Amino acid sequence: MAGKKAARFSFLSKRPILKWSLIGITASGAITLVAGLFYWQSLYEGMPDLPATAELWETGRDPAIEFLDANGDTIAIRGPRYGRAVKIDDLPPHVSRAFIAAEDKRFYEHDGADTQAMIRALWSNVTSGRTVSGASTLTQQLVKNLVLSPEQTLKRKAQEIRLARRLEERLSKNEILELYLNRVYFGSGFYGLGAASRFYFDKDPADLTLAEASLLATLPQAPSRLALNNNMDDAKERQAYVLSEMVDAGFVTPESARIAIESEVTLTDPPTANPAFGYILDEATRRANAMRPSLPDDLVITLRLDQAQQQAVTDAINARKDEDAEAVNAGQAAAILLARDGRILALYGGRDYATSLSSTLRL
Repeated sequence: MAGKKAARFSFLSKRPILKWSLIGITASGAITLVAGLFYWQSLYEGMPDLPATAELWETGRDPAIEFLDANGDTIAIRGPRYGRAVKIDDLPPHVSRAFIAAEDKRFYEHDGADTQAMIRALWSNVTSGRTVSGASTLTQQLVKNLVLSPEQTLKRKAQEIRLARRLEERLSKNEILELYLNRVYFGSGFYGLGAASRFYFDKDPADLTLAEASLLATLPQAPSRLALNNNMDDAKERQAYVLSEMVDAGFVTPESARIAIESEVTLTDPPTANPAFGYILDEATRRANAMRPSLPDDLVITLRLDQAQQQAVTDAINARKDEDAEAVNAGQAAAILLARDGRILALYGGRDYATSLSSTLRL
């Protein structure tokens, strides 16, 4: 044995180039490994913590204000619109499965990040020479929307994967899916399945048909481009993909998918803002913002206004301006209607809220 070792060292000593090459390769490998470890750790530098479980439903929500009239009817909503909380157990299976098929078919199989999908996406992107496939799971999308910035960097992606796996350790799959459905953005300022279902179909999510659910499932990928009231053709094309994935996953039968893709869906007319209330809501918002440090972010403000009287005052002044404004050289008008107890029943600040100066009247 000693003779073999002596022969090996003698062999290397006679060939210094080979000796130093082996030393160089070993040193380079060690340096590369250490540098790689340092770089890997740097990806998680500054990574935010996941909010407490009780805070996940409110994290990242922008404030919104809903205005009610004296009868409790909604006048307008300013800010993003969040639907009422949706429970998975209250939904027909095809609703949640449409979103799983569209965004993350292996949702119930992975640990928050789908390694198989990442490998497939990497191979597709490398072989095509461009980004043609992604691999974000529903859990990753949820984490990104709740706590991370939207920038597309390796560091953010690495943090997204780690936080997604941590979230899966904390919550059950159905809890994550429920949170996703209630927080995902559907475009037009609407967040959550409840808001989108009401906006597009004027119905509760529990009443969505397969055709309607599969159309809504197209929106998280491109909520503006695929908006159903602006681009139904592209949305229907994406819907066909969603239904195909549902069939492939065994969620629905081919016949059910065919019926859904051929079904005509009826979109509800979008709500229109009444310009007669613009000045009033400006002042109410100003006052709410002044009080905001002591109030919750999501506000419901009841105004003591009567919508019928407001419209009557608006129509009467507009008619009077049409008749007499030119004769008396009047360019603007304002009016306020008070009840005997001093509350404002109606307020007029101008014909065209979008172009008129903001009212300085105080409610």
